[in-house]
Amino acid sequence: MNAVRAKIEESPEEYRYSSSRYYILGEPDDIITEDPGYSGFGVNKEDRQNEYLKYLLEMDEDKAGKELSEEVVGSEEFKSKLRKKEGRLVPKRQGRPVPGIKL
Repeated sequence: MNAVRAKIEESPEEYRYSSSRYYILGEPDDIITEDPGYSGFGVNKEDRQNEYLKYLLEMDEDKAGKELSEEVVGSEEFKSKLRKKEGRLVPKRQGRPVPGIKL
């Protein structure tokens, strides 16, 4: 759930588990692979950070609900890293369990 819409934080980069901390503040995070579209927000790091923040704050809530998924998407290795990193939760996998992989 979006921490701002849920009124947990006033700004997306304030939420401890948000990728916005990486994209807006430039805070290193070893589980984030930079989105290729991020470079389109500006010609330098400062421009990209400012424009990305504007993008998030101006995003229409209805549109955000349709575009942003609350499901974690990625490889099992990525999900495993995510679970280990500061106790972040990953939704349980749907479907038949894969032998040898605990979720």
